[in-house]
Amino acid sequence: MNLKHIKIILKKELTDFLRDKRTLFSSIFLPAIILIVLFYFLGNSSDNFENDMKENIKISLTKDSQTKESEDFLKEQFKDAKNIKVKNFDDPNQALKDEKVNILIEIENDFTQKLDSTKPFKVKLLYDESKLKSSGSLNLVISILENSKKQIASERLVELEQNPDILDPFVIDQKDMSKENKSGSSVLTMIIPMLLTILLAQSGIAAATDLVAGEKERNTFESLLTTKASRLSILIGKYFTIIILSFLTVTSSLVAYVISFKMNPGMLGSTESISLDPIAILLTILIMIALGCTFSGISITLSTYAKSFKEAQTYLGFLIIVSMIPAYATMFMQVSSIKVYMYFVPILNTIVSIKMALSSNINYLYLFFALISTLVYVVLTLTIAVKMFNKEKVLFRN
Repeated sequence: MNLKHIKIILKKELTDFLRDKRTLFSSIFLPAIILIVLFYFLGNSSDNFENDMKENIKISLTKDSQTKESEDFLKEQFKDAKNIKVKNFDDPNQALKDEKVNILIEIENDFTQKLDSTKPFKVKLLYDESKLKSSGSLNLVISILENSKKQIASERLVELEQNPDILDPFVIDQKDMSKENKSGSSVLTMIIPMLLTILLAQSGIAAATDLVAGEKERNTFESLLTTKASRLSILIGKYFTIIILSFLTVTSSLVAYVISFKMNPGMLGSTESISLDPIAILLTILIMIALGCTFSGISITLSTYAKSFKEAQTYLGFLIIVSMIPAYATMFMQVSSIKVYMYFVPILNTIVSIKMALSSNINYLYLFFALISTLVYVVLTLTIAVKMFNKEKVLFRN
């Protein structure tokens, strides 16, 4: 292995890649632009839906319940809810289907008599589970009716000269401990590890496919092998090219995430309670770099084995799927439920390390386990790539 030859190969490959403006744009800048646009519209759609839910909920009585008494009773219950409008329709069921109304309310015809005689009467809520706003409005309507029910019960107890507090035998108090424990957002620990892992897996695919399989197809690979540079020097030069281009893509995508987050701070939940440990973050970054090198080694191995550009794309496409399996499998996993062996399993060790770095439960020993095991996988994948690169029957399969 000759360091000078490696630098020449690296410079040549990077120059070729950066000279191709279309490939540069589609590999590095286009994914970032798509992410910004995607998160922008997702954030706006989410905000618009939430605002619509808060400001504009329509309820109606069913056809059989549309009496003056029922309408007055309903308006009385929702008089303080400015975002809920009571409006009756000639065909309430059709109005629910057409989303002109979100909730239908059916009240017994003799409810006034039962109300006066302190007997219970039934209030039935009809909604459409297939309509997001209809199902989403249900809990709010139930909450208002429950409060109204308690109010009526309290008034009855006062009339009977009884203390209304007997309806509340105990008080439930809630306290959020996350700020005191300085734990990270649960949304962040679900989304960020998955996104980063998939990014690391797919970022070097375009470069790896072109650097070996692409050269085979263009018939320039044999010419490169006849130069003074050894096969190992050529391989290492291409390997570092993939690593550099991979992290350029990851960096541009992370910048896109930051821009998207600045445009819509609420898209990943509250971040007020996040307190990151510098040492844990540093170890996690090193683990991620090692995982990127591992993916680069796998990518160049598969590209070397492939006969053509298209075949290499097929093989490398499975690499993304392989990375997605542990990413989705651990998406809802909490740091407290992570087992020690997970810090030794490839890909999985990076995911759980990111989760730990975003939480308050830092265990440096486990992070070192993850870093050492990932470095072992880097050496292993590079060793396989070197052996593959030195096999004539593999190198010249076409």
